[in-house]
Order: sequence, then structure tokens, then C-alpha cells
Amino acid sequence: MGIFSSIFGAKALKKANKNALAAQETATKEATAQFDPYAAAGASALPAYLNAIGQGDSNAAIQSFQNSPLYQLQYGAAMKAGQDNTAAMGNAAGLRNSGATLKALQDRASQTTNNAFQQYISPLAGLNEMGLGIADRKAGLLTNQGQNQANYFMNKGQIKAGQMAGFDGLLNSGIKMFGGLM
Repeated sequence: MGIFSSIFGAKALKKANKNALAAQETATKEATAQFDPYAAAGASALPAYLNAIGQGDSNAAIQSFQNSPLYQLQYGAAMKAGQDNTAAMGNAAGLRNSGATLKALQDRASQTTNNAFQQYISPLAGLNEMGLGIADRKAGLLTNQGQNQANYFMNKGQIKAGQMAGFDGLLNSGIKMFGGLM
């Protein structure tokens, strides 16, 4: 391979590297954009989840739980059914306002609330974990892109060094050739 072919080949290699880097940047942008809705869902669930586990505003957690469709539909119906059944059993036994009936109502309310709250917080935890996983995947893609950019600039430097070595060889050959003529 001659000096001129290595010099012109280096230009083609630089152009190919530049095109590959641009294609990789576009692919990374497109791939990370695909993750955006999932990352947003995870990010929006995080404050509610932190509030619900006591790491934020507990009043906001209670309000959010009580405003949830789960609480409005399932919890209210379960509480009413539990109260009605317990009251009916108390009435049948002639103990409607006894301590045992009131304790049974309290226990039923506590159990129902706990179950409803667990059903409320579980999807928040899942969304939070999904958001964290997506953030990790996006970080991996961006890290790979950064590594590819570093490789591109390293290759560009090596190509330039190769070109300079080619020019240096050409110059030295010319000096030797002309030096021998004198």
C-alpha cells in the first residue's frame, strides 16, 4: 500500500467513522425517547410512594389514598358490607352495641383498611421500580453512546497520526531522494 492510498484511505475511514457516530447518536435518541413514557410514570409515582411509606407528606398520602378509585369503590363497599354483616350478627344475638360487636367492627375496619392500602401502594411500588429500571436502561444507552464517541475521537486521532506519519515518510523519502542527487 502506497503513501497516497493510506492518506486517502484515512479520509474515507474518518468519514465512515463520522457517519457511524451520527447513526448511533440518532438510534440512541430514538431508543431513549421510547422509554420516556415509562420513566415519566415511574417518576410521577415516586412522590406518592414516598408519602405512602412515611418518607414524605403523610397527609398527602392519606388524601391520595382516600381519593383513589380503589378506596372510593372497593373500600367503601367492603366497609359497608362488613359493618352491615357485623351489625346483623350483633342484632341477631341481641348484642348490637356490645363491646364484642364494636370490637368486631373495629377489627373489620382495620383489616379492610390494611388490605385496601396494600392494594393501593403495590402498584405505586411497581411503577417506581419500573421507572428506576428504565432510568438504568437509559443511562446504559447514554453511557454506550459516550463510549462510542470517545472511540470515535480516539480513532480520529489515530487516523490523523497515521496521516502525519505518511506525510513524514513522504517528506523523508523526498529528502533522501533529492539529497542523493546533490
